[in-house]
Amino acid sequence: ASKELAKEKQEKSENSMKVGGRIQIDAATYDGDIAGHSDGTEIRRARLFVQGSLGKAWGYKLQYDFADDIVIDGLRDAYLDFKGFENFKIRVGHTKEPFSLQNMTSSKYVLFTERALPIVFSRGRNLGLELIHDDKNWSAAVGIFGRGVNGAELDNDEGFGASSRVTYAPINEENRVLHLGATAAYRSTGSIDALRFRLRPESHLTNTRLVDTGFFDADSYNRFVGEAAFISGPFHVQGEYYHTSVDRDISTNADLDFSGFYVEGGWFLTGESMNYKPSKGTYSRVTPKAVVGKGGIGAWQVALRFSSLDLTDEDITGGEEDNFTLGLNWYATPNIRFAANYVNVLDVDGGINDGDEPESFQIRSQVEF
Repeated sequence: ASKELAKEKQEKSENSMKVGGRIQIDAATYDGDIAGHSDGTEIRRARLFVQGSLGKAWGYKLQYDFADDIVIDGLRDAYLDFKGFENFKIRVGHTKEPFSLQNMTSSKYVLFTERALPIVFSRGRNLGLELIHDDKNWSAAVGIFGRGVNGAELDNDEGFGASSRVTYAPINEENRVLHLGATAAYRSTGSIDALRFRLRPESHLTNTRLVDTGFFDADSYNRFVGEAAFISGPFHVQGEYYHTSVDRDISTNADLDFSGFYVEGGWFLTGESMNYKPSKGTYSRVTPKAVVGKGGIGAWQVALRFSSLDLTDEDITGGEEDNFTLGLNWYATPNIRFAANYVNVLDVDGGINDGDEPESFQIRSQVEF
């Protein structure tokens, strides 16, 4: 009986549950050519999650966004992990497709309030089966996924997709990192045979999309991403190039090629460094050297970004957009962050917003726990 009781206690001790979340509150104002914009405020994200283990071999996560009006029912993560192998796990459920550095880095830890323009090619989260391997300085993930078409907003389309991402950090030292990565992904459009790419100008409060392909016929599309990042003490820089090729559904229509890239960098005025996780190939939480409330001023970081997106090819004139962004981040504590972003759309070439050059200023208050 004592052995059975000890075994039961051990099994219970191997089970775990963590509750956490994030709240992001934004305010923005717009100036210039942008039409249909909306100065004001919003709760950008209000998420709660439950994450844990069921014994040594199983893990789970369930996350819900109470502020999200795009994803059905606000469901974000809902998956089960099998972790019975060393540095390897099998994941099934609703999760992010492995795709690009900025996509895989949590919205809590990206450098600016919104990700760069080429994020339009990301599939976000979908239902699928994924194999994940992580090691001291590299990671690999590959999965098959269903559900929807990126940007098309067609909920009844199932489609099929596969995505893979590999990262490697040949330099992986404290406060000094060189990160390299690549993504390859395929997606069929299912029975809908249509596709659309569009996005806001790196600010979420406006409903205006300066570049927009509109719906066009498509049978499938392939996406490739090359990524690199370098961290040296308080300085870091990263960049990614995206290429998307589309196979048309109507044989008389020419196939399409769209592309985009961004380069961004940041500098901690107070001496901190970006927190890189080589086993995932992403960034994580910044910890200030001197926390506000304990006699410190927190961590202060300035940031710059240039991003470009080209959605024009053959008969599709979605437009080309170039943006410049200036940012200031204040990490008061490891869990509290404030951000200010100035976004200048340098030019829109082609499409219905040809020649527009709007500006926006946005601030964010964020707490995570």
